[in-house]
Amino acid sequence: MSDAKNIGVAQWVFDHAQTAGMGTDNLPGADALFLPLVAPRGALGVLAVRPDRPREMLVPDQIHLLETFANLMANAIERAVLAEEGQQAQVMIESERMRNALLSAVSHDLRTPLAAIAGAVSSLFEGKVDFDPKTRKQLIQSIYDEVMWMDRLVNNLLYMTRLESGAIQLRKEPLPLEEVVGAALVRLEKKLSDRPVTTQVPTDAPLVPMDGVLIEEVLINLLENATKYTPPGSPVELSAEFDKEQVTISVSDRGPGIPPGEEQRIFDKFYRTGPKRTRGVGLGLAICRGVVEVHGGRIWVENRPDGGAIFRFTLPAGSEPPRVEPENAEDQAGRR
Repeated sequence: MSDAKNIGVAQWVFDHAQTAGMGTDNLPGADALFLPLVAPRGALGVLAVRPDRPREMLVPDQIHLLETFANLMANAIERAVLAEEGQQAQVMIESERMRNALLSAVSHDLRTPLAAIAGAVSSLFEGKVDFDPKTRKQLIQSIYDEVMWMDRLVNNLLYMTRLESGAIQLRKEPLPLEEVVGAALVRLEKKLSDRPVTTQVPTDAPLVPMDGVLIEEVLINLLENATKYTPPGSPVELSAEFDKEQVTISVSDRGPGIPPGEEQRIFDKFYRTGPKRTRGVGLGLAICRGVVEVHGGRIWVENRPDGGAIFRFTLPAGSEPPRVEPENAEDQAGRR
Protein backbone atom coordinates (compact mmCIF):
# COMPACT_ATOMS: atom_id res chain seq x y z
CA MET A 1 0.00 0.00 0.00
CA SER A 2 1.29 3.48 -0.85
CA ASP A 3 2.13 6.05 1.79
CA ALA A 4 -0.83 8.13 0.67
CA LYS A 5 -3.21 5.22 1.34
CA ASN A 6 -1.59 4.55 4.73
CA ILE A 7 -2.09 8.21 5.62
CA GLY A 8 -5.72 7.85 4.56
CA VAL A 9 -6.16 4.83 6.85
CA ALA A 10 -4.47 6.69 9.72
CA GLN A 11 -6.80 9.65 9.19
CA TRP A 12 -9.83 7.32 9.29
CA VAL A 13 -8.58 5.80 12.56
CA PHE A 14 -8.02 9.26 14.04
CA ASP A 15 -11.47 10.51 12.97
CA HIS A 16 -13.38 7.41 14.14
CA ALA A 17 -11.21 6.48 17.16
CA GLN A 18 -11.27 2.82 16.05
CA THR A 19 -8.55 0.30 15.28
CA ALA A 20 -8.15 -0.48 11.60
CA GLY A 21 -5.82 -2.06 9.10
CA MET A 22 -4.06 -5.41 9.02
CA GLY A 23 -5.74 -8.08 11.13
CA THR A 24 -8.96 -6.11 11.73
CA ASP A 25 -12.35 -5.83 10.05
CA ASN A 26 -11.79 -2.13 9.27
CA LEU A 27 -9.78 -1.51 6.09
CA PRO A 28 -7.98 -4.88 6.36
CA GLY A 29 -6.08 -4.28 3.10
CA ALA A 30 -3.68 -1.93 4.80
CA ASP A 31 -0.12 -3.19 5.24
CA ALA A 32 0.02 -2.08 8.91
CA LEU A 33 -2.12 -2.08 12.02
CA PHE A 34 -3.34 1.39 13.03
CA LEU A 35 -4.44 2.03 16.61
CA PRO A 36 -5.98 5.32 17.84
CA LEU A 37 -4.33 7.12 20.74
CA VAL A 38 -7.43 8.17 22.63
CA ALA A 39 -7.31 10.05 25.92
CA PRO A 40 -10.11 11.52 28.05
CA ARG A 41 -9.99 14.76 26.06
CA GLY A 42 -10.21 12.98 22.69
CA ALA A 43 -7.95 11.51 20.03
CA LEU A 44 -4.31 12.60 20.19
CA GLY A 45 -2.80 10.61 17.35
CA VAL A 46 -2.42 7.21 15.71
CA LEU A 47 0.02 4.38 16.42
CA ALA A 48 1.04 2.37 13.35
CA VAL A 49 2.47 -1.15 13.79
CA ARG A 50 3.97 -3.04 10.85
CA PRO A 51 5.01 -6.50 12.17
CA ASP A 52 7.67 -8.62 10.48
CA ARG A 53 5.59 -11.76 11.09
CA PRO A 54 1.93 -10.70 10.79
CA ARG A 55 0.46 -14.20 11.28
CA GLU A 56 2.20 -14.59 14.64
CA MET A 57 1.66 -11.06 15.88
CA LEU A 58 -1.77 -10.03 14.72
CA VAL A 59 -3.88 -12.47 16.69
CA PRO A 60 -6.71 -11.16 18.93
CA ASP A 61 -4.67 -11.39 22.12
CA GLN A 62 -1.76 -9.48 20.62
CA ILE A 63 -4.06 -6.84 19.13
CA HIS A 64 -5.71 -6.40 22.53
CA LEU A 65 -2.26 -6.01 24.12
CA LEU A 66 -1.34 -3.37 21.53
CA GLU A 67 -4.62 -1.53 22.22
CA THR A 68 -3.77 -1.48 25.93
CA PHE A 69 -0.31 -0.15 25.12
CA ALA A 70 -1.86 2.54 22.89
CA ASN A 71 -4.20 3.62 25.71
CA LEU A 72 -1.28 3.92 28.13
CA MET A 73 0.67 5.90 25.56
CA ALA A 74 -2.29 8.23 24.97
CA ASN A 75 -2.70 8.89 28.69
CA ALA A 76 1.02 9.61 29.07
CA ILE A 77 0.95 12.02 26.12
CA GLU A 78 -2.10 13.80 27.52
CA ARG A 79 -0.43 14.20 30.91
CA ALA A 80 2.60 15.73 29.20
CA VAL A 81 0.36 18.04 27.18
CA LEU A 82 -1.55 19.09 30.31
CA ALA A 83 1.71 19.77 32.14
CA GLU A 84 2.97 21.91 29.26
CA GLU A 85 -0.34 23.78 29.06
CA GLY A 86 -0.22 24.37 32.79
CA GLN A 87 3.31 25.71 32.52
CA GLN A 88 2.33 27.98 29.64
CA ALA A 89 -0.66 29.22 31.61
CA GLN A 90 1.59 29.97 34.57
CA VAL A 91 3.99 31.84 32.31
CA MET A 92 1.10 33.86 30.90
CA ILE A 93 -0.17 34.66 34.40
CA GLU A 94 3.30 35.71 35.50
CA SER A 95 3.79 37.76 32.35
CA GLU A 96 0.47 39.50 32.90
CA ARG A 97 1.34 40.17 36.53
CA MET A 98 4.72 41.60 35.53
CA ARG A 99 3.13 43.69 32.79
CA ASN A 100 0.58 45.13 35.24
CA ALA A 101 3.30 45.81 37.79
CA LEU A 102 5.42 47.50 35.15
CA LEU A 103 2.56 49.64 33.85
CA SER A 104 1.52 50.61 37.37
CA ALA A 105 5.04 51.51 38.47
CA VAL A 106 6.03 53.27 35.28
CA SER A 107 2.79 55.22 35.00
CA HIS A 108 3.19 56.46 38.57
CA ASP A 109 6.88 57.27 38.25
CA LEU A 110 6.37 59.03 34.92
CA ARG A 111 3.29 60.94 35.99
CA THR A 112 5.03 62.51 38.99
CA PRO A 113 8.04 64.03 37.17
CA LEU A 114 5.88 65.05 34.21
CA ALA A 115 3.56 66.97 36.55
CA ALA A 116 6.55 68.69 38.18
CA ILE A 117 8.05 69.57 34.80
CA ALA A 118 4.74 70.86 33.47
CA GLY A 119 4.20 73.02 36.57
CA ALA A 120 7.68 74.52 36.45
CA VAL A 121 7.59 75.16 32.71
CA SER A 122 4.13 76.69 32.96
CA SER A 123 5.27 79.07 35.69
CA LEU A 124 8.30 80.16 33.66
CA PHE A 125 6.47 80.36 30.34
CA GLU A 126 3.37 82.27 31.39
CA GLY A 127 5.41 84.93 33.12
CA LYS A 128 2.54 85.97 35.40
CA VAL A 129 4.99 86.11 38.29
CA ASP A 130 8.27 87.96 38.14
CA PHE A 131 10.57 85.38 39.69
CA ASP A 132 13.79 86.48 41.27
CA PRO A 133 16.97 84.85 39.89
CA LYS A 134 17.22 82.39 42.76
CA THR A 135 13.65 81.11 42.34
CA ARG A 136 14.04 80.93 38.57
CA LYS A 137 17.22 78.88 39.00
CA GLN A 138 15.41 76.52 41.39
CA LEU A 139 12.61 75.97 38.87
CA ILE A 140 15.10 75.23 36.10
CA GLN A 141 17.01 72.90 38.40
CA SER A 142 13.76 71.12 39.23
CA ILE A 143 13.05 70.60 35.54
CA TYR A 144 16.57 69.28 34.97
CA ASP A 145 16.38 66.88 37.93
CA GLU A 146 13.04 65.44 36.82
CA VAL A 147 14.25 65.00 33.24
CA MET A 148 17.33 63.16 34.52
CA TRP A 149 15.12 60.95 36.67
CA MET A 150 12.95 60.07 33.66
CA ASP A 151 16.05 59.40 31.58
CA ARG A 152 17.35 57.02 34.27
CA LEU A 153 13.99 55.22 34.43
CA VAL A 154 13.84 54.72 30.67
CA ASN A 155 17.47 53.55 30.57
CA ASN A 156 16.75 50.95 33.26
CA LEU A 157 13.74 49.68 31.33
CA LEU A 158 15.83 49.39 28.17
CA TYR A 159 18.65 47.61 30.01
CA MET A 160 16.19 45.10 31.49
CA THR A 161 14.58 44.46 28.11
CA ARG A 162 17.97 43.89 26.48
CA LEU A 163 19.10 41.57 29.26
CA GLU A 164 15.97 39.41 29.07
CA SER A 165 16.03 39.20 25.29
CA GLY A 166 19.74 38.32 25.23
CA ALA A 167 20.42 41.38 23.08
CA ILE A 168 23.29 42.60 25.27
CA GLN A 169 26.62 41.66 23.75
CA LEU A 170 29.56 41.87 26.10
CA ARG A 171 32.51 43.89 24.92
CA LYS A 172 35.00 42.62 27.43
CA GLU A 173 38.48 44.01 27.54
CA PRO A 174 41.13 44.25 30.28
CA LEU A 175 40.42 47.48 32.15
CA PRO A 176 41.69 49.06 35.37
CA LEU A 177 38.88 48.78 37.89
CA GLU A 178 39.94 52.09 39.43
CA GLU A 179 38.99 53.94 36.24
CA VAL A 180 35.53 52.34 36.04
CA VAL A 181 34.89 53.17 39.70
CA GLY A 182 36.04 56.74 39.11
CA ALA A 183 33.71 57.14 36.13
CA ALA A 184 30.73 55.95 38.20
CA LEU A 185 31.58 58.35 41.05
CA VAL A 186 31.85 61.27 38.62
CA ARG A 187 28.41 60.54 37.18
CA LEU A 188 26.93 60.49 40.69
CA GLU A 189 28.95 63.41 42.01
CA LYS A 190 25.89 65.53 42.73
CA LYS A 191 23.92 62.76 44.50
CA LEU A 192 26.93 61.89 46.64
CA SER A 193 27.93 65.48 47.37
CA ASP A 194 26.48 65.47 50.90
CA ARG A 195 27.97 62.11 51.87
CA PRO A 196 31.41 60.95 52.96
CA VAL A 197 32.48 58.49 50.25
CA THR A 198 35.41 56.18 50.92
CA THR A 199 37.02 54.13 48.16
CA GLN A 200 39.59 51.38 48.63
CA VAL A 201 40.66 50.11 45.21
CA PRO A 202 44.32 49.10 44.87
CA THR A 203 46.04 51.26 42.27
CA ASP A 204 48.48 48.46 41.40
CA ALA A 205 45.77 45.85 40.92
CA PRO A 206 45.75 43.74 37.75
CA LEU A 207 43.45 44.61 34.86
CA VAL A 208 39.98 43.05 34.99
CA PRO A 209 38.32 41.66 31.83
CA MET A 210 34.90 43.32 31.70
CA ASP A 211 32.52 45.47 29.74
CA GLY A 212 33.36 48.81 31.32
CA VAL A 213 30.07 50.47 30.35
CA LEU A 214 27.95 47.70 31.91
CA ILE A 215 30.00 47.39 35.11
CA GLU A 216 29.87 51.16 35.49
CA GLU A 217 26.08 50.82 35.29
CA VAL A 218 26.17 48.19 38.05
CA LEU A 219 28.21 50.49 40.31
CA ILE A 220 25.88 53.43 39.61
CA ASN A 221 22.80 51.36 40.50
CA LEU A 222 24.40 50.13 43.74
CA LEU A 223 25.56 53.61 44.73
CA GLU A 224 22.17 55.13 43.89
CA ASN A 225 20.56 52.39 45.96
CA ALA A 226 22.75 53.40 48.89
CA THR A 227 21.71 57.06 48.62
CA LYS A 228 18.05 56.16 48.22
CA TYR A 229 17.63 53.92 51.27
CA THR A 230 19.97 55.51 53.80
CA PRO A 231 19.75 58.72 55.86
CA PRO A 232 21.11 61.89 54.23
CA GLY A 233 24.74 62.51 55.08
CA SER A 234 25.45 58.88 56.01
CA PRO A 235 28.70 57.42 54.65
CA VAL A 236 29.12 55.15 51.63
CA GLU A 237 32.11 52.87 51.20
CA LEU A 238 33.34 51.21 48.00
CA SER A 239 36.14 48.66 48.03
CA ALA A 240 37.66 45.90 45.95
CA GLU A 241 39.61 42.76 46.84
CA PHE A 242 41.64 40.78 44.33
CA ASP A 243 42.77 37.17 44.28
CA LYS A 244 43.94 34.79 41.57
CA GLU A 245 40.44 33.74 40.50
CA GLN A 246 38.25 36.80 40.93
CA VAL A 247 37.80 40.36 42.09
CA THR A 248 35.14 41.14 44.69
CA ILE A 249 33.65 44.65 44.66
CA SER A 250 31.68 45.85 47.70
CA VAL A 251 29.37 48.84 48.20
CA SER A 252 28.57 49.40 51.88
CA ASP A 253 26.19 51.79 53.60
CA ARG A 254 25.00 52.71 57.08
CA GLY A 255 21.27 52.43 56.49
CA PRO A 256 18.64 50.17 58.09
CA GLY A 257 19.92 47.04 56.31
CA ILE A 258 17.87 44.42 54.51
CA PRO A 259 14.80 42.90 56.23
CA PRO A 260 15.35 39.23 57.11
CA GLY A 261 14.24 36.88 54.35
CA GLU A 262 14.51 39.48 51.59
CA GLU A 263 18.21 39.09 50.82
CA GLN A 264 17.44 37.23 47.57
CA ARG A 265 14.08 38.75 46.67
CA ILE A 266 15.43 42.28 46.37
CA PHE A 267 17.22 41.21 43.17
CA ASP A 268 13.90 40.26 41.53
CA LYS A 269 12.30 42.56 38.99
CA PHE A 270 9.86 45.14 40.38
CA TYR A 271 10.50 44.04 43.95
CA ARG A 272 10.90 46.98 46.30
CA THR A 273 11.57 47.25 49.99
CA GLY A 274 12.00 50.16 52.33
CA PRO A 275 9.80 53.27 52.57
CA LYS A 276 6.85 53.47 50.19
CA ARG A 277 7.76 57.03 49.29
CA THR A 278 10.99 55.92 47.65
CA ARG A 279 10.86 56.47 43.91
CA GLY A 280 11.67 53.73 41.45
CA VAL A 281 10.20 50.66 39.78
CA GLY A 282 12.49 48.08 41.36
CA LEU A 283 14.73 47.33 38.36
CA GLY A 284 18.13 48.58 39.49
CA LEU A 285 19.21 45.50 41.44
CA ALA A 286 17.69 43.15 38.86
CA ILE A 287 19.84 44.84 36.22
CA CYS A 288 22.90 44.48 38.47
CA ARG A 289 22.29 40.75 38.82
CA GLY A 290 21.75 40.31 35.08
CA VAL A 291 24.93 42.16 34.13
CA VAL A 292 27.08 40.44 36.76
CA GLU A 293 25.81 36.98 35.78
CA VAL A 294 26.43 37.68 32.10
CA HIS A 295 30.05 38.39 33.11
CA GLY A 296 30.23 35.01 34.88
CA GLY A 297 30.10 36.47 38.40
CA ARG A 298 27.54 36.56 41.18
CA ILE A 299 25.97 39.23 43.38
CA TRP A 300 24.56 39.13 46.89
CA VAL A 301 23.85 41.31 49.92
CA GLU A 302 24.72 40.99 53.60
CA ASN A 303 23.68 42.96 56.66
CA ARG A 304 26.52 44.58 58.56
CA PRO A 305 26.77 43.54 62.23
CA ASP A 306 26.94 47.18 63.32
CA GLY A 307 24.18 48.39 60.99
CA GLY A 308 23.83 48.88 57.27
CA ALA A 309 24.12 46.65 54.24
CA ILE A 310 26.97 45.45 52.02
CA PHE A 311 26.29 44.64 48.39
CA ARG A 312 29.02 42.48 46.90
CA PHE A 313 29.59 41.17 43.40
CA THR A 314 32.39 39.20 41.81
CA LEU A 315 34.00 39.26 38.39
CA PRO A 316 36.32 36.54 37.09
CA ALA A 317 39.94 37.61 37.13
CA GLY A 318 41.91 37.72 33.90
CA SER A 319 45.18 36.10 33.06
CA GLU A 320 48.47 37.82 33.74
CA PRO A 321 48.91 40.92 31.58
CA PRO A 322 51.27 40.50 28.61
CA ARG A 323 54.84 41.34 29.38
CA VAL A 324 56.63 43.95 27.32
CA GLU A 325 59.99 42.59 26.26
CA PRO A 326 62.91 45.03 26.86
CA GLU A 327 64.37 46.59 23.79
CA ASN A 328 67.73 45.17 22.76
CA ALA A 329 70.78 47.30 22.19
CA GLU A 330 70.44 47.24 18.38
CA ASP A 331 66.86 48.55 18.51
CA GLN A 332 67.83 51.27 20.94
CA ALA A 333 70.75 52.30 18.76
CA GLY A 334 68.52 52.42 15.70
CA ARG A 335 66.07 54.77 17.46
CA ARG A 336 68.68 57.26 18.60
